[in-house]
Amino acid sequence: MPPIRPPLRNGAIFGLFLALFAATFFPVWVFDYGVLDDYPNLLTEGRPPRLEYAAGDPFSHLLTPGISIRRSISEGRPLFALKQYLVHGFVSEIEHLRYVRFLGIVGISLLAWSLYRLLARSGHDRFRSFCVAAITCSTLPFQVWVHWADPATHPFAAALAGFASVLADRAASSSRARKWLLAGGAGVALSAALALYQPAAMFYWVFAAVLLPAPDRVPREVFRRLGWQSAIGAAGLAAAYGLATLGSTLYPAHPVRFGIAEDLPARFVWLLHPFQHALGFAVPSPHEWFPPDGGSLLPVTLLVVIAAGLPAFFRSAGGGAPSKCAVAAFLLFLTFLPFLMQETRSMYRMLAAPSALVVLYAYFGVKGLARALRLRFLPGFVAGAAAIAGVLAAAHQVRVLLVEPQVEEFEFLRGELTKGDLSEVRHLYILQPTPETTLAPLRNHYLGRPSSQNRWISRAMVLAVLSETAPAHTRIPVTTVRYDEPLTPLPGSLVVDLRNLGVPP
Repeated sequence: MPPIRPPLRNGAIFGLFLALFAATFFPVWVFDYGVLDDYPNLLTEGRPPRLEYAAGDPFSHLLTPGISIRRSISEGRPLFALKQYLVHGFVSEIEHLRYVRFLGIVGISLLAWSLYRLLARSGHDRFRSFCVAAITCSTLPFQVWVHWADPATHPFAAALAGFASVLADRAASSSRARKWLLAGGAGVALSAALALYQPAAMFYWVFAAVLLPAPDRVPREVFRRLGWQSAIGAAGLAAAYGLATLGSTLYPAHPVRFGIAEDLPARFVWLLHPFQHALGFAVPSPHEWFPPDGGSLLPVTLLVVIAAGLPAFFRSAGGGAPSKCAVAAFLLFLTFLPFLMQETRSMYRMLAAPSALVVLYAYFGVKGLARALRLRFLPGFVAGAAAIAGVLAAAHQVRVLLVEPQVEEFEFLRGELTKGDLSEVRHLYILQPTPETTLAPLRNHYLGRPSSQNRWISRAMVLAVLSETAPAHTRIPVTTVRYDEPLTPLPGSLVVDLRNLGVPP
C-alpha cells in the first residue's frame, strides 16, 4: 500500500496561487503602460511633483500636487491615500508601474488563498475549494483591478474584510471575555478595509456566506450569527461614513461619491443591471437577458443553476433551506450596497464581491444538484472545467481587451512625441479620440477604451511621456482638442492626432 501523501501546506497553496495568477496576468508586469489615473498620479503624487502651470491653465485644479491623496481622503479612503503617498514616493516612471501591478497580483493571490482556506476548513473538498477560489479571482472585476496600478491594493482590502468576517463569526461562539475582543478586532479590520476601498470591503459578506450556512447550524443559529455579523458590519459602515464625512469636510472634492441615491426605488430596479454583469462573471456580460444576436447565455444559465441547486444544497446541509436561501439572498444584496451611492460609473471595479458570491452560489448550486441527482463526480468535474475555462478566459481578456489597448495607445503617443525635434516646437496640440474609438475587438466600459478620451488625462499622458523622454521640453504649452472641434494650429506647432488610434468597432 503506497504511503498517504500529506496535504500541501498553506505556504505551498499560496505559492500555487501566486504562480497561477502571475502566469494568467503576465502582460500586466511585462509591458510598459499606464491606465487612466496612473498618468496624473505619476505627475502629482511623486516627490517632488513634476508639473508647472501657466497662468489660467484650465486643468490646474485637476492636476495639482497631492490631488489624488486629497480626493481619496474626501471619499473616506485615508488608507488608500496613504498607499498613494507611499507608492509614488518610489514609483516615478511609467515603466515602474509594472511593480505596482505585480503587487496587485500578490494581493489577489492572498485573497484566493484566504477563500480557499476558509472553504477547506468549512468542510469543502480541497481541490474544489482551490478551483472556486481560482475562478473567483479570475472574474472580470479582478481583471480590471490587476491591469491597472491605481487599484493595486483593492485585493488586500477584500482579504482584510474576509478576515474581519471570520473574526466576527468566531466572536459569536466565544466566551464573554473573548467575544468582545474578537468583535473589536473584526470591527477594526473591516473599518480598515473600508478605508482602503469600500466596494472591495463587501467581501465581508462573501466570507459570511461561506460561514453562515454550515452543515451543523440550524436556522435559529444561522440567524443569530447573521445578526452578529450584521451588527459588526453596520458599525464598520458607520465608521466609514464618518470618515467620508470628515474627509469631505477637510477636502470638499467629490461628496457625490458617498451620498445616497435620491431615488432609491428607481435605484433598486436599476440594480438588475449590475446583477446581470455579476452573473457573467468570467466574460463581458451582454446587455440583454436573452440576447437575440447570439450573445452569451451564461447569466441565465447561472441563474437557473443557483435557483434550482441552492435549495437542494441547503436541504442537505442541516435543513432549513428556505431560511438559508433567504439569508443567501440578503447577503447578495448587501454586496451591492456601494451601488446605492449616487455615483456608479465604476461598475466593473465595484463588482468583485457580487461576482464572488455568484461563483460561490453557483458552486453550492452544482453541489445541491449533484446530491439530488446522485452524480457525485459532478461538482469536481464542473469546478475543474470552470476553473480552466475561467483562467484561460481571464488570460485572453486581460491581454486582448485591457493591456494591449493601453500598450498600443502609450506606444503610439510616445512615438508621435519622439519622432521629431521638439526644440523647434512652440505649441503642442492633442486631438482626442472619438467616442467610438476602440483598441480591442470589444468595447464595453473599461474594455478597449483609450485613456486619452478624458481631456485632463490625455494632457497628463503627454506630460508624463515628455517628462521621461524629453524632460527639457515639458514646458511646451499643451492644448487638448475634442475630436469634433475645429483646429487651426499656430506656426511651429506639433499636432498629435489620437483619432488615428484603433479600428472601427
